[in-house]
Amino acid sequence: MAPRARKSIQLPPVGAEDRYQRLALDRCLLH
Repeated sequence: MAPRARKSIQLPPVGAEDRYQRLALDRCLLH
């Protein structure tokens, strides 16, 4: 149970990942 909890805490939520991906795409388009 401990290792699973640690992994879940380390990995960001799906929503955060989607936001980061969108920001990265926006930056690529701007550049």
